[in-house]
Amino acid sequence: MRLIESSFLADENIQPDVVAHLLGKNIDIITVFDANLAGKPDHVLLEEAAKANRIIITHDADFGNLAVFKGLPCRGILYLRPGHIASRFVIEMLTAVFDQSISVEPGTIIIAQRQNDSVTIRIRR
Repeated sequence: MRLIESSFLADENIQPDVVAHLLGKNIDIITVFDANLAGKPDHVLLEEAAKANRIIITHDADFGNLAVFKGLPCRGILYLRPGHIASRFVIEMLTAVFDQSISVEPGTIIIAQRQNDSVTIRIRR
């Protein structure tokens, strides 16, 4: 399955206008607020996203640590670096990632890092 065809769960640190942009592109995304998971620990979010077959979109590196080092099940993680930047930069990063036609399988971790005007994408399966 291609990444853009996947279902997503947006972490609390993903801005509402980023989520609105993705919804406007017909991407299946819900927020932790929509799922009544706001304020829950990261391991709970990871487990609930896996149960719902959703990839987590986040600015938080802890999800990767939980999946890789703790072995928690996950559908996938889309980790956007740096975090807490203007929404338009996050949208540009997501556009660059989705334009790559990345194939995802359970447990895929995608790291997108923005530096100046370029986005570097790393994939861990």
